[in-house]
Amino acid sequence: MTKHYYLSEMAVSDKHGGGLTLQRILQEDLKRFDAFFHLTRFATDQCTIINELKNKQVNLHEFYQVVQLAPPSLRYYCSRAVAKLRRQSWFEWERDQRVRQAAAAAAHILDNFDLRQSSWLVVPQNIPSVLVMNRVFRSRPVDYITWLMDDHVIKWSNGWYYPHGFEAEFAFHLRHARKVVVISPAMARLYRDRFDVDAEVLFSPADRVCSPVYQSSNPVGPVRLCYFGAIYWWQCDALERLVTQLAVVDATLDLFSLHDPPAQFRSPRVSVRPPVPAKEVMSRMRGYDGVVIPASFHEDQRNLTELNIATKMSECFASGTVPVIVAPAYAAMAQFAREHGGAVIVSDFDDPVQVSALRNLKARDLREHILGQARRVAETVCSTSAIRSTWNRVWGGEIVEPFSPAGSRRGETTSN
Repeated sequence: MTKHYYLSEMAVSDKHGGGLTLQRILQEDLKRFDAFFHLTRFATDQCTIINELKNKQVNLHEFYQVVQLAPPSLRYYCSRAVAKLRRQSWFEWERDQRVRQAAAAAAHILDNFDLRQSSWLVVPQNIPSVLVMNRVFRSRPVDYITWLMDDHVIKWSNGWYYPHGFEAEFAFHLRHARKVVVISPAMARLYRDRFDVDAEVLFSPADRVCSPVYQSSNPVGPVRLCYFGAIYWWQCDALERLVTQLAVVDATLDLFSLHDPPAQFRSPRVSVRPPVPAKEVMSRMRGYDGVVIPASFHEDQRNLTELNIATKMSECFASGTVPVIVAPAYAAMAQFAREHGGAVIVSDFDDPVQVSALRNLKARDLREHILGQARRVAETVCSTSAIRSTWNRVWGGEIVEPFSPAGSRRGETTSN
């Protein structure tokens, strides 16, 4: 009988976008997993696994304690400085330690779990998942699907680059997976061009609850905007740009977040509201002229902005009010909206066409046009049934087949 295993730095949690995405898409399939292997304390100390699965978690990061690291030397600090000047990251500086930690985690899996007929879902959030899965695979070729909801490792500086020494490991990981799944079409294109791998796209779904709100609930007065979600580095500067333009477009902004907004958000046009239960979010969105989807304009966040789709994007398209994407033109969500329609995109507040669309969110003709597109996108692209059909194609009848160790994927060898 096939054993099903999950490996990631994150848990299937109610407190994290990735965990919510897993629950919304996999649903009852999560119960088929025999163990959930976690690689960092993020999964055990911050965003913990849901109660229904808690008895199946295996916290591999506890085995990192067996790794005895030598104290840093003068040579170590000098090599770090040189590596930084050469645009290399901490993976180069601490590669030996990371490899030894991965070896300890992989050894625990190989020594204590039956892998003879096993299938894996790997959800890399950073380097450890890739190193551990590669180590397991090189010792015992197993069947696995890898699902990239983020690429936190790749960086941008006049082009994409990975830390020195990691890209070969990542390529091995992608090319030996039975299926590669990614969070956005933009990420799929990047991996096809860079690694010659094809990928399925899966992002968090949402189902339309009511008809679109074609008539503004407040036909006169300022345009009423809302934002539901985190105020972290990925959203902060985009929201700040919007705040500085609220008077220009005659709009107000209500922030529903667990996080206190920074001081630069202070404005008579900005109101901080208490967060609402997840099941009420979409109905609350409908009381506004537009719901904001921000993504950072900063280059140090480009890996998230250009490659990632936010957990709440589908909810915004399905809400019945107008999604307002405030993000660079290269953002994955801006690209998605340009392809499918259904949103107002604001990438440049100096562009009179973009600013006019934001200023006129109450206009009936604009709302009918945008919301008609959003309804189609919500029903055909972002719905649970549409996203689940892709998951079933990836999961059903494929992951449960045992992988023969007689050969390797894509014509490559499995030797070190």
